[in-house]
Amino acid sequence: MIQASNRLTGVEAQKILCCYDNNTCHVQVARIENIPFEYLEKVIFPGGRVVFETFPHAWLEIYTGERCHALLAERILCDRL
Repeated sequence: MIQASNRLTGVEAQKILCCYDNNTCHVQVARIENIPFEYLEKVIFPGGRVVFETFPHAWLEIYTGERCHALLAERILCDRL
């Protein structure tokens, strides 16, 4: 018999659910790099949305792409999302 547990460990219990909407007419890349052992990178098309779990002290960086380069457009603390 397989038993499943829904209990969260101390680290997982601290995560929050976050959402970011791309309200621009450009393709964007959302990235979180400042959390050890976790990495997030998602492409978000215009009008698109990304939903993810992370820690409140994570920084979501939004890069806006124009042809051959990407510029850091925003840096948002995840507990503000």
